[in-house]
Amino acid sequence: MQRLVVFCDESIEKGKYYSNFFGAIMVKEADLVRVNNILETKLKSLNLGKEVKFTRITTSYQTKYQELMVEFFRLVKSGELKVRIMFTQNLDLPQLTPEQRKRNKYFVLYYQLIKHAFGWQYMPDPTPYLLQLNFDVFPHTKGDIAEFKRYLVGLSNQPELSSKGLIIYERNIAEVDSSKHAILQCLDIVMGSMQFRLNNGHKNKEPGSRFISKRAKAKYAVYKTIHSEILKLYENYQFNIGNNTKYQMPEAGNEPKASRWYLPYSHWRFTPKQSARNSDYSSKNKKRRGSARPT
Repeated sequence: MQRLVVFCDESIEKGKYYSNFFGAIMVKEADLVRVNNILETKLKSLNLGKEVKFTRITTSYQTKYQELMVEFFRLVKSGELKVRIMFTQNLDLPQLTPEQRKRNKYFVLYYQLIKHAFGWQYMPDPTPYLLQLNFDVFPHTKGDIAEFKRYLVGLSNQPELSSKGLIIYERNIAEVDSSKHAILQCLDIVMGSMQFRLNNGHKNKEPGSRFISKRAKAKYAVYKTIHSEILKLYENYQFNIGNNTKYQMPEAGNEPKASRWYLPYSHWRFTPKQSARNSDYSSKNKKRRGSARPT
């Protein structure tokens, strides 16, 4: 039985325009050690000894982070890694019952990410796969975590996943230390850069000044590198980081939705089925309400 390993992380819960950023990276277990070693070697060559995070980008480290991202996306382009980013737009307000509000939105969104983002139902051949889910440490109670794990295990019984032979055992759902996994650290940088750009972090000014801060410029430069690397994945595709990735992969044939499985990198702007327009939402783009064009 083959194993697929998925590393998961989350970023800011509340942003100015976009919130609830969740990310996942999938790698075959057979490739895991080699891929992680490649990234660890790159970290050492760049003298990035401390855990790398998007929030730690400064002018001094900008170039090093850019080089790391180029190496990371080389692995994405080769098909050794698949990356998924999910987020919500503040324009859409979920309509929740009091009980739903009481329940942990954090785990509800993580569940949606695992269930839908990789397009398991479009895997080409029904082959038994054991899924290993590695999450950054949960900041929640043991009871909440146990309930969340039970829901994830239940995914194996859903027809669209069970028909593909996908298996999830509770013992294969783990919390891991991101400082010990270069893959998770790279996910943090990619996800952080997206929330930074979508929430106009590149316009942040120095305190008491009308000038853009040096740190914001450094982070924006790293974002630009990431965006450039994403564009290289998709020929003649206008990649809009504020919308779902709709690129049609050749491997998907005549089934457009099958691209969800084959995409090396994709964005998913999650909109709850029960939602309403936020009347207090202030659009960042007056001409195209709620959209964000990459620059």
